Amino acid sequence: MASVLALLAGIAAGMPTLQPAGKWVVDYRPDMCIAGRDFGTAPATTTFALQPALDMDEDTASLLVLTPERLFSGYREGTATLTLQPSGEVRKLDYRSWVAPTGKQRVFKLELDADFMKSLKRSTGLTLQTNAYAANFATGKMEAIARAMAVCNDSLLRSWNIDPTLKARLADGIDPGKWFNDSMYPPNAKALGAQGRVVIAVTVGPDGKPSACRVVISSKSNDLDRSSCSNTMARARYLPDRDTPNRYAILAISWVLSAY
Repeated sequence: MASVLALLAGIAAGMPTLQPAGKWVVDYRPDMCIAGRDFGTAPATTTFALQPALDMDEDTASLLVLTPERLFSGYREGTATLTLQPSGEVRKLDYRSWVAPTGKQRVFKLELDADFMKSLKRSTGLTLQTNAYAANFATGKMEAIARAMAVCNDSLLRSWNIDPTLKARLADGIDPGKWFNDSMYPPNAKALGAQGRVVIAVTVGPDGKPSACRVVISSKSNDLDRSSCSNTMARARYLPDRDTPNRYAILAISWVLSAY
């Protein structure tokens, strides 16, 4: 393992830094906000993007890297090393990787927690390393991008008739990522090869338990939509707030078949 890490460190140190190929763009989509920027030389550019994490909390985010390097086929999981510049802060995070629907790019996806996001906002560059891929990104100052994402996210919640100031916070130790995995994939949806992204709005009572769930953005699969709500209603627990009768939580669930 030590020799592998040393090799990767050498690769990172010797690789050229990918320079921006365009400006940062915040995309106000109907179902999410994405901030992205292309790096490298066209047409073989690499896209670096941030989108809201599963719980749609602006303090966290999902990091997406779309590279034209195919590297390997199928779906993969592993551990990536992220290094921020100029601080040199290093964090190891789990990643998922698959081939984009176009078949021309490989996607790497990592979940960034609140602590890492605080550091990312102060950074001007980032290095991503896996056992098969490594790249330096000259991102520029990230703080303004994070602010623009937060504004977009709040605007999106209001478009769904949800007051951003009434958002419920997950109880300590609760990880919504564990509510949705291959074992919970609806059998009928899996048999049909159904995949998609569902956005649900959960009403949370004063005791921190969900009292209602509605689909805000459908996956176009009734099975995936129903499972998103039923899994959340059965497992979700939020911090109690006896002074607020109804609070709200948003979850954006991406149902992806592992064989994809």
